[in-house]
Order: sequence, then structure tokens, then C-alpha cells
Amino acid sequence: MPILYYLSFISLLTLLGIFIKSKSYFLNKFFIPSSIIGGLIGLILGPEILGRFYEIVPFEWYHNIKSIPSVLIIPLTASIPIGLKLKESKKNNNSSINMTLILFMVTFLQLLVGFLVNHFYTIFKPNAIYESFGSELNAGFAGGHGIAGIMGLILKDLHLKYWNLAQGVAASMATFGLVFGILFGIVLINIEKRRVKVYSKNEIEIINGNISKKEETYKSSNENKNLRSNKLVVYFALVFFACGVAFVLSNLFKKYDIFILSNISSWSLAMIIMFVLWKYVKNYSISEGVDLELRNMVSGLLIEYAVVSAVATLPLRAVFTYITPILITATLGIFSTWFFINILCKRYFKDNFRFQRSITMFGTSTGIFITGLLLLRVCDPELKTPVLKDYSLGFSIVAILGPIFNLIFYSTKLRVEYNSIAPILLLIFMIILGFSMLEYFNHNKIKN
Repeated sequence: MPILYYLSFISLLTLLGIFIKSKSYFLNKFFIPSSIIGGLIGLILGPEILGRFYEIVPFEWYHNIKSIPSVLIIPLTASIPIGLKLKESKKNNNSSINMTLILFMVTFLQLLVGFLVNHFYTIFKPNAIYESFGSELNAGFAGGHGIAGIMGLILKDLHLKYWNLAQGVAASMATFGLVFGILFGIVLINIEKRRVKVYSKNEIEIINGNISKKEETYKSSNENKNLRSNKLVVYFALVFFACGVAFVLSNLFKKYDIFILSNISSWSLAMIIMFVLWKYVKNYSISEGVDLELRNMVSGLLIEYAVVSAVATLPLRAVFTYITPILITATLGIFSTWFFINILCKRYFKDNFRFQRSITMFGTSTGIFITGLLLLRVCDPELKTPVLKDYSLGFSIVAILGPIFNLIFYSTKLRVEYNSIAPILLLIFMIILGFSMLEYFNHNKIKN
């Protein structure tokens, strides 16, 4: 069966990436993911480099596996509600709300930067980019290599032929964001450590309270671990059932052109369906062991395969054609993201671990959740601060609501169907709305 050939090839690349990284001090020091290494090996062996001289690996394999990232994003998104304890999430505090809103606003900002570059090129160099260029900045930066496949899926839904090129551009953005986000983040941490050597009195009080709570939570979690052998079966059954129902509903909505519903993507529907499923299934014994730990483990596997596939099938020559707008967009994205986050954190997190929150959100906004966690661990090695709790909750809410609102789809659709200024106006409005909500939640605190 051809699918087994493709999976075997991707698995081989994944193993090579893991092996090479385990032997390289440099790759470990700079936190280069093994999936990127494996993908680069596949890229070298493929039609873009060595394949130009000799067909080492059948080109047909590359043609088929380039769709894998946009396929895997569906079960990845569908799995988000699994393991979430929604009752606990309702107990969020002001800091969690602030971090959630700031992460949302960074999404709006990155899309705005991308479409501003698009608008600039549309006016001054109209043939230098493809029509929907710009939203890859947010898909690559905040989503990472795994979510870069979302661009392929979105542009497929919009029936645009250059979907694979956009997926490659998003993967390029993800690489730039991951590498330079970590490097820039470490530089910022070193500067901050030299500038501020101790916590404030208020922060020390918060740390002392946080440590005692963390110890109680740790004991509780160790006492309640009870995993069942069929947990993987239940997990995959739930995920693929949600995906199947989502496909059926999505096709029906589009067939009958139901208002608003026809524009909701299949992967957003899959996540909504999973919320309903999980609400009831989690109360039964079959769900024992199906938790956040299992979800993260399986999601990690799917992301590894998605990243290897995306990088290995990168349309290198086509992407190089757009290297100048890619570099301009990515550079603007890095600095505007830090400037924006830092300004907001100075306003809303004064004397409340402002820098730790800034650097963590910067990490996840230029790489992935793990990048944010990595930078937090560098400046807070023992995780004494409450930042991780607020960050995890904020990230989870953004991960849940982001696909439902699907702003990448709507802003891209506005650009394709109307003009280059339409998505810019939408995103400016969303930033103003986000800032207004921040002010509303914090007006009493700021006055004091």
C-alpha cells in the first residue's frame, strides 16, 4: 500500500533527525527540533536539491506527502479539548485574563504586519508576491512548523492553486521565528538579569504563596494517576469520530450554503464537536487515562510527522523567489511582537513578574508553546513564579478559541475577494477591541 511507503519514509527521516540531534552539541544548545533536522534531510534528498541530478527517492512520494501537514492539523485541532478541566478554567484570575487577551492581540498584530507588507507590495511591486501573502507570519510564528500546514488547508478551502507555496512560506516563517525568537529571547533575558537582580516585595509574597500551592497540586496529581491499557484506543476513537462528523457537517453546510456555518472550517468544527463529546465521555470509566499527558504525547507524535513532511516538501526554489518579502515580514514580525508584548506587560503587569510574562508570551508567539516554556525556564529555572499557570491557561484558551474564530481564514478571504486594505481594517478593529477589553478588565487596578 502506497501510504505505508510514505509513512515509512517519514518515520526514517524522523529517526535520522533524532539520532543526529542526540550526537550534536550545537543542535542541542540551540534547541533545534529533531523534526526540522529530519525534514531537512528529506529536503536534500528530494527533487529540490539532489533530486535535480538523480532521483534518490521517488518524486511521487514527495508529491503525496506534501498534503500530510494540512491533514494532520485536523486531528491535532480536534484533540485540544481532551483532558481540559473546564471547571477549574473558570477560576481564572486577572493575570490569566490579561495574558489571554495579550496573546490574542499578538495574533491580530502579526496578521496586521503580514497584510501591511502585502499592501506595500501591492502598491509598489504588485507582481512580486502572490495575492494572499501575509498571513503566513502568524501561522508560522505562533503556530510553528506543525501548524504551517494550516495555510495549505485554508487556501485549499479558498480554491487557490498556490496553497503548497503558501505552506512552504509558512514553514520558512516558522523556522525564522523559532531560531531567532530563541536567540533574541536569550539576549533579552541576559540583559534583564543584569538590570534586575532581585524580585520586588510583592513578587516575593506571590512566589511564597505559589510554592505552597504547587506542592499540594503535585501531591494530588501523584495520588490520582490511574492509566488504563485501552486509553489509546479511546483517544483515537474520540478524535477520528469527531473528525468524521465534522467532515459530514462541513459538507452539508457548504452544500446548502448555510449562513456563517458554511464558512466554518472542518478542523474548527471537529474541535467544537470534541468539546461536546468530552463533556460527557470524561465522566465515564472508559476515559480513565485519557488526559492532558496522553493528549500531549500523541499530539507531539503528529506534530513531528507534520513538521518532517512540511520541511521535506518545502518548495525551495519557489520560496527563494519570495525570500525578500519573507525576510522583511519575519524581521518586522520579530521586533513588533516583542515591542507590542513588552509595552502591554509594562502597563498591565507592573510589579507582577512583568518580564517573565513578556518573554514567555514572546517565545510562544515566535515559536510554539514549548519555546515560551523554554524561555521561562531560562529566566525562572525552578518555576517559582505563577507565570506558568497563567501562561498555560491563557495559551489553552487561545488554542481553543483561535480556530473557532479562524481569523486567518477570514482575513485571507477578505484580501482575495476584495482588496489589500480590507483585512488591515478588520485587524485594526480587532486590536482596538482587544485593547478596550484589557482596559475594561484592568481599569480599577490601573487607577490604584
